[in-house]
Amino acid sequence: MSTSYTAVGWNSQKKIYDGLIAAFCIGYLALFISFTLLFNEQVTFETLLVRSSSTLALLLLHVILAIGPLCRLNTKFLPLLYNRRHLGVTMFTLALAHGAFSMSKFWERFFYIFSYIVQGSSYMSPRAYAIMHRMHHAYTDTEKDPHSPRFQKNVIEMMRRTNKIYMGAYNGTLQVDEKFMKNLPDWPAFDKWALTWKSSIFWSLVYIAYYILFATDWWMYFLIPIHILMGPVHGTIVNWFAHKYGYTNFKMNNTSRNLLPVDIIMLGESYHNNHHKYPSSVNFGGVRWYEIDPVYPVIRLLHWLKVIKIKSISLKRVEVEF
Repeated sequence: MSTSYTAVGWNSQKKIYDGLIAAFCIGYLALFISFTLLFNEQVTFETLLVRSSSTLALLLLHVILAIGPLCRLNTKFLPLLYNRRHLGVTMFTLALAHGAFSMSKFWERFFYIFSYIVQGSSYMSPRAYAIMHRMHHAYTDTEKDPHSPRFQKNVIEMMRRTNKIYMGAYNGTLQVDEKFMKNLPDWPAFDKWALTWKSSIFWSLVYIAYYILFATDWWMYFLIPIHILMGPVHGTIVNWFAHKYGYTNFKMNNTSRNLLPVDIIMLGESYHNNHHKYPSSVNFGGVRWYEIDPVYPVIRLLHWLKVIKIKSISLKRVEVEF
């Protein structure tokens, strides 16, 4: 910050933006409440309040997260960056993993749809993924591990094996221990569409159109394949590199490591050694003072709003996942 910095007050431009934000929020809440009452007349006021406000905040969060990249692509979005902090007042996001909490059927279906929207071409069936992930914890760095650098020669071989086991779990062709099947979300009809080639192609075209509209330099088009394959890219970083590089907080009988000391990029996922020690903990960080899991406060907020129910919020970490 320069020495000549002057704070900007609540000027006329900010009043306009705040007015637009307020109008949008009021309109969204009115529509949400109207449609809910139309299809569910028995809903209580408390339920309406929680559902309408939380989904609105979730929507605002993704608008906030998109503002920074949009400004880099096109300076026309800079006024939004200027007023971004005003959007942050009501925002929150989601997390669903590792059997650490439960939720109602309504929220389960809501997050199914939300996951499909934000994951796009990288969408994975939550049920099949949960089975595979539980197998990873139970069989870490053994021949039964769905993804282990110890038993696969390279990244490509590991990801091919991962895909084979994932598809087996999804199609029901993989013989799975009964203990991995407990308390799993499942929406077969939705997954049937979301996992088709048509869906993947649709989202790929959406990403390509986005780059055509907003890319400001030719080199940006090389990011399209990474965008389309973001799921496998993320999986590669965590399941390959976080089992080969980094540091450890706990001595384990596996190769799990904390890849990044401060993990903002992977939203806490790179604290892999911590996670293998406490698979069902909703906080992947917190062992060292600088290990901040950005998703943990969000999960606590969702718990407080009664969108989800954390199984254990005590300081004692839960070691058993299922």
